[in-house]
Amino acid sequence: MTAIPGAEVRFRAGPEASALPRGVAALLMVERALARPGTGALFDRVVPGAEAWWSAGATVDVVVDLTGGGEPAGAVGGPAVLRPVFDGDPSEAALVAALLAGAMPEIAILDGLTRQPLAAGQPSPENGGGLTGGLDAVLSRTLVLVESLIAAPRRPKPLAFHASRRHSGRAPAAVLARALARDAAYAAYKLCMYTPHWRVGWRLHEGPGVLERHDLEGPAWRTLPDPGHRFFADPFPIVWQGRMAMFVEDFDHRIGKAVVSVCEIAEGQAGPVVPVLEEAWHLSYPFLLVEDGTLYMVPEASLSGEVPLYRCIDFPTRWERCATLIRGVEAADATLFRHGGRHWMMAVTRDGAGGFSDTLRLWHAPRLLGPWEEHGLRPVMVDIATARPGGTVVERDGALWRPFQDCTGGYGRALGLARIDRLDPDHYEETVTTRIEAGPAWPGRRIHTLNRAGPLECIDGSAFMPRLPILRPWMAARLRPRHATSRPRVAF
Repeated sequence: MTAIPGAEVRFRAGPEASALPRGVAALLMVERALARPGTGALFDRVVPGAEAWWSAGATVDVVVDLTGGGEPAGAVGGPAVLRPVFDGDPSEAALVAALLAGAMPEIAILDGLTRQPLAAGQPSPENGGGLTGGLDAVLSRTLVLVESLIAAPRRPKPLAFHASRRHSGRAPAAVLARALARDAAYAAYKLCMYTPHWRVGWRLHEGPGVLERHDLEGPAWRTLPDPGHRFFADPFPIVWQGRMAMFVEDFDHRIGKAVVSVCEIAEGQAGPVVPVLEEAWHLSYPFLLVEDGTLYMVPEASLSGEVPLYRCIDFPTRWERCATLIRGVEAADATLFRHGGRHWMMAVTRDGAGGFSDTLRLWHAPRLLGPWEEHGLRPVMVDIATARPGGTVVERDGALWRPFQDCTGGYGRALGLARIDRLDPDHYEETVTTRIEAGPAWPGRRIHTLNRAGPLECIDGSAFMPRLPILRPWMAARLRPRHATSRPRVAF
């Protein structure tokens, strides 16, 4: 919170918190010894220096109540009080019980006087192994929500959040045993399979696509072949200078890093996949846009801490970096579009803790090259089900539609569609309409990207890829796309 301009942070001791379940301290110690030796964590006990304590009579503007008590924490005429709750319960014991039960609790920040929710979010467990990782995931996003209210106070429309839910958590020893067994099983799986392994699906047609139909029906999807030790994902198609191509993430399992590659489509057939862009860091999600007659690419380069811009100088294989749109941010899947006379950019961000897919931020600028200014809601949302972009924002019948990834069942578990209902520098509202899972038309376990350029429509999804080449034809036959016979679940 000290990063908020003009903010000073002071501490005051509160009542003793409710006791944690027995064995929790031992479990945390064992987890950290096994997985995170010598590292700190957000749940470590705070020991402020003498200068950081709240002196008697000091004037404060905002109190963040972390005592876990059940009584209203605010007073009429007093400073604003923010109280984090986890599935409606403010106690650390409730948070730990939820994580021990295998649940990722919803976070809400309540007004300490009225108990009305001011902000809420659903954190991601994707980078939160064990109780240690789960606590870091929840507490990091709790901090994000608290900081957002302090930096930009707002009273949004009424939020729906869970009433208090009780979890019958497993014993810490059982949790550790299960985690060790899960890790062992995953290690054995990795000996047999490349994981994760994604694949690209594409088709050529002039009729309504996924965005219009809200399902995967229509002409059969064709799979872009890969050599097994590499996978292709995040397809972005383009029709440019009379040629048709799709740019993809090209990940090499042998080195654990991806480049951007391109595959041209000619006479209804996919050509070879050719690398076109490589950096010292991982590249993916090769977002394409056209500005003033020039083709640009904004690939994900989150490990660099920047959002870079590349210009095409010889389509489709030669690109040069021409600008940095945003610096000092770990941003993934940056998606740019125009609305209301301005350029907009959305991306999921992470500041060193928690998951990679639950925190959506927005920026806007008068021109592509900036200057880029962050949206008034910082972040726009914390939600593992809807935050992460899944493709180009498209206008249909006067409305903006954005594909997103639903990661509630794991990274890229399903594809969703949301209609953007309100967007300006201080407001963002959307309506989620559709959730699409892999099925007969696109077999596999996950689906997380949707894009189209003219007749070329592209998706992707995860698949099983045996390390033994002799088994790959058999697996490919099992995962061959078919014409869809059933519609997806529409749960909104």
